[in-house]
Amino acid sequence: MSGGVDSSVCAALLKQAGHEVAGVYLKLWEPSDTESLPAAQHKDSVSLGDPCWAREMQDAARVAAHLGIPFTVWDVTQEYKERVLKNFYSEYAAGRTPNPDVLCNSEIKFGIGLTKALAAGYDYVATGHYAQLSSQSSVHSSQYELYAAVDKNKDQSYFLWQLTQEQLKHIMFPIGEYTKPQVREMAKKFGLHNAGKKDSQGVCFLGKIKLKEFLYGGSGQVTAAGATRDLATRSRQSGPIVDVHGNLLGYHDGLAHFTIGQRQGTKLGGNGPYFVVEKDLVHNTLVVANEKDEPDYRAVECTIRNVNWIGEYPESGRKLMARVRYRALLTSVNVHFHTIVYESACRVIFDEPARAVALGQSIVFYDGDNLIGGGIIRVADFPAACRGIPGGRSGNPRFPEVYWRHGPHPHSSQCL
Repeated sequence: MSGGVDSSVCAALLKQAGHEVAGVYLKLWEPSDTESLPAAQHKDSVSLGDPCWAREMQDAARVAAHLGIPFTVWDVTQEYKERVLKNFYSEYAAGRTPNPDVLCNSEIKFGIGLTKALAAGYDYVATGHYAQLSSQSSVHSSQYELYAAVDKNKDQSYFLWQLTQEQLKHIMFPIGEYTKPQVREMAKKFGLHNAGKKDSQGVCFLGKIKLKEFLYGGSGQVTAAGATRDLATRSRQSGPIVDVHGNLLGYHDGLAHFTIGQRQGTKLGGNGPYFVVEKDLVHNTLVVANEKDEPDYRAVECTIRNVNWIGEYPESGRKLMARVRYRALLTSVNVHFHTIVYESACRVIFDEPARAVALGQSIVFYDGDNLIGGGIIRVADFPAACRGIPGGRSGNPRFPEVYWRHGPHPHSSQCL
């Protein structure tokens, strides 16, 4: 139970159905006294604090008391730092854009959390995710399938692609068949105090701290119970912003917090708007394209690693629908397996060039509403039209040369 309306209604529905229900709040993050940072634009140091966990825990406990079910708190801060934050830091340091929610689900909620629940004698872990499950039984076994939620505006199946058959057989998603308005209406009928509570946005542990301040604060190296936050120096320093023709447009204040496809945050005027199409970590250069040039920098294919198929592997070359980031429109793709490492790497070819294909993000595959698997984007390839564009010169003594990498794979030197 997170303290929000979705998990609260989830608990209420299960109790109403006659299940033995207990509420658990997973405490994910609590900054220590040493984990503080001087914010870039503030006079005083700002702790990695004002975490929402205490307020959310109180809401969850209040709902449990109202429903008359046991309630407890499981402290998984150490596991969260080691299994989620460590990856979060290292991916940003490498110039990629991670998605911590995916790891949080597979490693914490349905990893550590599920293990603890089973050890405590419970049969299932139920959450307020907007997703649906079904099972296909045979004489020898059951096959579990994951589907998008009925409410497509709230669907969260994208974040669940790393789940396994062993995990899915112990999971329940009670609200996946309802829309958000229906969930709020049920919360009112159940008499829940948080029926009108706003949905949470962003990463809870950041509190009021902006991502940029979290990444660059302090000395640039913060150790949180073994999860070392070490952003490479080139990712924290100011550098040039150039367009795809090599013209100097301005300066960025650190590459790490930019992501491919981003429009806001470059603070550029002129012939904009501009979209981020390249993060050159070697030369600390941010490359942007205006609306006219941006279509040439949409990916025609990508290579993915850490692939997980929820059920049986699809045949190589199969046509599927894919989502390259949360809330992105589904796009048609062909998936081809790596000839050597069949299960862990795939080549994905887009039917139409796809925008904002960011290294480190998840690409998730669907067959209709059935989520069949996904992977982490490691290489993005552009069409021939944008290859070999000559570099320019900035004329600035701090950055006398602006380099543009030549060759068929502009992203490849930063991705492996």
